[in-house]
Amino acid sequence: MDARRDRGLIKDSNATLKKVYLSCSSVSSESSRISLLLYYSFTFLIVDLAQIQLLPVYSTLSSPVPLSLTALESPGPVPSSTVPALQELHLEQKGLFDTIDDLHSLHIGRIVDLPQIIVAGNQSSEKSSVLSALSHVPFPTSSAVCTRFPMELALRTDQETRIEVSIIPEDVKKKKLPTRSNKDETPQAIEEAKKEIGINENTREIYNHVLRIEIFAPNVPNLTLVDLPGLYTDESLRQSREGGRVAFQLAERYMSQKRSIILAVVSANTNVEMDGAIVLAKKNVDPSLSRVLGVVTQADRIENDHTATQLYLQLAKGEDKMLILKLGWHVLRNLSEEEARLGCSDDDRDRKESEFLSNSAWREYSAEHKGIDNFRKKLNRLLLEHISLSIPGVISDIEEAIANRTAALEQLGPSPVDVLDTRDYLHDVTSFERTPEQAVQGSYLNRDFFQIPTQQTDHPDSGSLDVRKLRALVRELNRAFTAVMHTKRTQILYSMG
Repeated sequence: MDARRDRGLIKDSNATLKKVYLSCSSVSSESSRISLLLYYSFTFLIVDLAQIQLLPVYSTLSSPVPLSLTALESPGPVPSSTVPALQELHLEQKGLFDTIDDLHSLHIGRIVDLPQIIVAGNQSSEKSSVLSALSHVPFPTSSAVCTRFPMELALRTDQETRIEVSIIPEDVKKKKLPTRSNKDETPQAIEEAKKEIGINENTREIYNHVLRIEIFAPNVPNLTLVDLPGLYTDESLRQSREGGRVAFQLAERYMSQKRSIILAVVSANTNVEMDGAIVLAKKNVDPSLSRVLGVVTQADRIENDHTATQLYLQLAKGEDKMLILKLGWHVLRNLSEEEARLGCSDDDRDRKESEFLSNSAWREYSAEHKGIDNFRKKLNRLLLEHISLSIPGVISDIEEAIANRTAALEQLGPSPVDVLDTRDYLHDVTSFERTPEQAVQGSYLNRDFFQIPTQQTDHPDSGSLDVRKLRALVRELNRAFTAVMHTKRTQILYSMG
């Protein structure tokens, strides 16, 4: 795209945004209106300053609504009266989540913070088991297996089941892997992605590549999570010290984003005050713990330890004044490795959890804050509310970024439009090389530079020379230095002892 046209589009972005605000008012659904506004706003934001061009996303402006919202706002034959209100609300939620996902896939998160849920915790805290329970997808959960890269998990309710997997390197275009039609094939898809990245059984490092898994199925909630590599400090045969450092860096980078909700998964087998995610949030990224939702796992492992169980009950009820989370705590009971090896199903898992939470010390704990079913509802509601509350700030950041990029483009000056303009531009560039040479030699042939009045030296012996005429200035300063040494050398030598 022509650079001059790019500048015009950026320059007129504010006026266009006003038109977008007006056009969005005609959209009936609140979430669709917000999504449409975000879509058009970000269209004017994606600027590559290095190449002075915009991404070819402008071509979609001719479409009345974003592609991700066509199902939400399409004039389909099904009248509203025949669709249950819950289904309509579900579709609106899906459209809003899809739009945020689209912005993430365009790397908009590198420009402004976008609302998302970050899953963090120590190794062996059962983060993968929590994801499997949420999605009914068999993620690798063995203690010998650890996540070597951030993983975006997007769950979307759909009539047909399919799994879409892609790898998103830091500075390279994402690579899409073959689509799968069965959720049970997810572990194979993850293994295929690991091979693409270069991870094998001997790998001990943590990678910055992002693995994105999109699961479309009838029985999954509308939810998007970012699962981070487990935190650890001790080096072993399977993990390096450098990998541990990278894991903490990744966690801090994601958790520091002001619009991220932090899902801190804590094993009841450990001291919560020493948990990596809690410590990192409290000390570095969220001292008030206002964005942290705690998840207690492996509570069944301490069932026979009355003291430990009571400590975690007090923690979950908010009685530990040092670890009060604004978003509270939720308690889960996942399958053990032995139960998983025996082939326990998702229904078996949920039944065992229900029995444990109903018959153990946790029976006194509020029902809405325990169990996987309530956890799905909580996360769905939490993320939806978080997105809605974050949107005004996102739009404000968009406008600020547009202004900054507009100013940056204007500082670059007019762009060359033909061969002659390009030749003149290159001639001006080479003049920068000749000008310092002339200043050193004292030729001063570049009149546009050397003849312009500039700040002059205030040195009493330099003759008020123009600071741009470097050779003359140095010569006069040398003369002044020589004169001082001749007239005052005795005093100088005496003062030096």
